Amino acid sequence: MKPHVKNYFSHFKLTGQEFMPCECCSAEAVDLHHIKARGMGGTTKLDKVENIMALCRDCHVNFGDKKHYMAFLYKKHATFLFEHEYNTQIDEEFPKSTYDNGWLLAQIYKYEFTCPVCKAMNCLDLEHLKTYSKLLTSNIK
Repeated sequence: MKPHVKNYFSHFKLTGQEFMPCECCSAEAVDLHHIKARGMGGTTKLDKVENIMALCRDCHVNFGDKKHYMAFLYKKHATFLFEHEYNTQIDEEFPKSTYDNGWLLAQIYKYEFTCPVCKAMNCLDLEHLKTYSKLLTSNIK
């Protein structure tokens, strides 16, 4: 088992046999994704749970390994970690000051973006992100 998979499973007390939700859309996750990939300047030191998130195939293809989605992914992951750790739901905008992991918060600040749909900082609305993705794709052609 790869170190990042082992770290993720160990943190969430998983065996690999149970349902694992996609941290973006709640579908069944099939990939454990390095938010900051080794190919994007990451190292094996980034095999820690703060940098690994469970994603379904669609979310991995659409949002993984794209710098303009890193703040979104870090914020979604921080929310997921917080909710798991404190066994509670966060209904409103994720308050950065609530999660006490300095490295993860630094990544959120580093990759902040303004949502082109609602103009909010680091919007977590998946539909807004899909709209943003379509805008980026159409500008490339």
